[in-house]
Amino acid sequence: MKTALLLADLHRLFADVDPASYALYVHSSTGYTYGQAEHTPMPAASLIKLAIAAYIETQVQLDESLLQRQLTVPADPVAGAGVTYHLSQRTWAVQDLVDLMLSVSDNNASNMLLAEFGLQNVAAWAAIHYPDAILHRRLMHPEDGPKQNIITAAGAEALLAHFFSADTPYQRLVRRALAAQTNRGKLLALADEDDPTLRTYAKSGELSDCEHDCARFERGDEWIDCALLLHFSDNKQQVLTLQQSVGAAILVSLDD
Repeated sequence: MKTALLLADLHRLFADVDPASYALYVHSSTGYTYGQAEHTPMPAASLIKLAIAAYIETQVQLDESLLQRQLTVPADPVAGAGVTYHLSQRTWAVQDLVDLMLSVSDNNASNMLLAEFGLQNVAAWAAIHYPDAILHRRLMHPEDGPKQNIITAAGAEALLAHFFSADTPYQRLVRRALAAQTNRGKLLALADEDDPTLRTYAKSGELSDCEHDCARFERGDEWIDCALLLHFSDNKQQVLTLQQSVGAAILVSLDD
């Protein structure tokens, strides 16, 4: 792993970027870490779904049958409702909702899970175990008030890394969903999906003024996690290009 090269590339890529506009945290299998404003709170967007998935794991540990519990789709969709609203199927198993929440970032699936397991329960648990992830509200529900859900780059990476800590059925479910994430236009944009030696996992998030991504790149026994949270007022394409350039630098550092 070429950590010195990665560090040089990161310094170059962020040399002219406003430090107040981003938070970055990189962690690797060698123990190498690099951060810039990694503990600075930012609007979480869909990265908060990692915390929801982590809380559900604690409940599944108490009762594995929860994964087969059937939940009914609510009548009123929210923005980004996704598969659960657009298809005719009106009931979904919890395990499928977890998958859809992560792989296609289905907001309706996320809110169904919060309704079932309790937003306050998830928030209180996260405050203890992942204090950098703060859950205030459901996804895309204006009636929940103006407060945004909050996360840091270090907090997002910690949640992502957790799902590689055990070989349990639930963690395998989450890893499969993260590997299948459909939004690959940020850190994973240049990752070759046909490369049999490369494995990638990610959860992205976006708001009108935020573009976030948290991803793991694996080759052999080596891996690099990167959480990059970006805030912008204009030029969204430039922000996406920066995400893609960071991902490309990570891929180069993993090359033999």
